[in-house]
Amino acid sequence: MRDALEALGYNCGSLSERGWTPDAGQAFYRDHCPQQAAGIAYRVLFSIVPLAIVLVSVFGVILQDDSVRANVVDGPAEPPFTGFWFARDK
Repeated sequence: MRDALEALGYNCGSLSERGWTPDAGQAFYRDHCPQQAAGIAYRVLFSIVPLAIVLVSVFGVILQDDSVRANVVDGPAEPPFTGFWFARDK
């Protein structure tokens, strides 16, 4: 299989007889992927609070107008999914 792939121009790299999964697992940990994933999760967690503050501030400024606030609070006159079981009148 490797010879056929190399004949087509593919670089098989470190593809061993055992397959590519052990090599992929070793590369995953060699490249410190779990630590990078933890770092991304940490940054996302601590960026949600400032984002929420900004969104609340922006919506507070937008909803100062009484007519806009009434339209947002009252919403549509009918539910958007009238054909589904959870929106039917009983």
